[in-house]
Amino acid sequence: SLLEAHDIVASKCYESPPSSPEMNNSSVNNQLLPVDAIRILGIHKRAGEPLGVTFRVENNDLVIARILHGGMIDRQGLLHVGDIIKEVNGHEVGNNPKELQELLKNISGSVTLKILPSYRDTIIPQQ
Repeated sequence: SLLEAHDIVASKCYESPPSSPEMNNSSVNNQLLPVDAIRILGIHKRAGEPLGVTFRVENNDLVIARILHGGMIDRQGLLHVGDIIKEVNGHEVGNNPKELQELLKNISGSVTLKILPSYRDTIIPQQ
């Protein structure tokens, strides 16, 4: 029954919702907004526990340069090489990777990261 229900839902084609009156402006309708523009991730860590990630400056942004195999970030699989770090716990990060690493090293408990992902989900064509 579960597989049958899955097949029924998967075979349907869903239409986009009707546009609202506020969205009738043609310049707004012609813009394509990225689906996954910003992601917010939460991790839990102890003070002094390494995340296993290094950063580099690219176009005045802090970008994940490397994820160490077996580290906390690698085990969780939430961040990827090329992701841009924008905020840590609601505070904007500058463009100094050493300051960010010190900040992340000393934080304990819940850590919230706002990132711009380096990948884009591809749309699978209907069969």
